[in-house]
Amino acid sequence: MSHWLNRLRAALGSPTARFTLGDSLASRDAHNAAFPHFARAAQAGLGQAQYRLGRSYLLGLGVPPSVGEALRWLRRAAEAGYTAAQTQLAALALQGVSDNGAAGLFHDGTQEPVSDYQTAEHWCRKAVAAGSAEAKALLGFILTVGPDHLRDPARGESMYREAAQAGWSRGQLGLAMTLLRDGTTERATESLALL
Repeated sequence: MSHWLNRLRAALGSPTARFTLGDSLASRDAHNAAFPHFARAAQAGLGQAQYRLGRSYLLGLGVPPSVGEALRWLRRAAEAGYTAAQTQLAALALQGVSDNGAAGLFHDGTQEPVSDYQTAEHWCRKAVAAGSAEAKALLGFILTVGPDHLRDPARGESMYREAAQAGWSRGQLGLAMTLLRDGTTERATESLALL
């Protein structure tokens, strides 16, 4: 009964109901049917729908892939405070996909994408403030191996440790690698336990 009620609410224009219906359809791999519901809910300003619409464009789920549209919708969700979108934008920037990166509008594909550490750090810090363990692991990476002006190895290790304690595997791996770099037996033993 609730499925039909959600369809009715979605048809009447409730952004939350549209999102819920889109989410239900996407969970059954009906991405073509889910996409218009995410789009309408996103246009109405629902942050989680903006995030899912961005992911749809990024992954080509129900729509042809478009990095530009993915970034646009992910940025809207991130600016509205949606933590998953902030974390996604940080991860993309580290891969060289951002408004400032080499994979931008006029990228011809002949050069390797360049990590946009500034953008990644910006979005990581916002997501970390909201408690994202994934963002803590990403920020740990930036602070330990990023460019000199962003490096803070002690704070990076702390971010990795917090992500690891939250059960995030990339935090555990980052912390293990950081501990191995130290070269002491005690830290190598801790690293081995993490690995």
